Amino acid sequence: MMNKGQVTIETEIAKIKKALLELGHMHPGSLSQQKRSRGNTYHQLSYSYAGKGHTKYVRPEDVPEVTQEIENYRKF
Repeated sequence: MMNKGQVTIETEIAKIKKALLELGHMHPGSLSQQKRSRGNTYHQLSYSYAGKGHTKYVRPEDVPEVTQEIENYRKF
């Protein structure tokens, strides 16, 4: 049988789990716009994983989705 404190903690855990599920997909890092020597621009995602820095090219049509994932991660 759980005491009042345990019930309170279990309730808080359930609320946090629900909030995490509502956030959706998450990704750490930052999104920046880079400029090539020919004047073309592109977006680059920079993040750290396992102690190492990584960068990925982000297609223009994927920028809104990646931006939302970064924002979700920051809320987390």
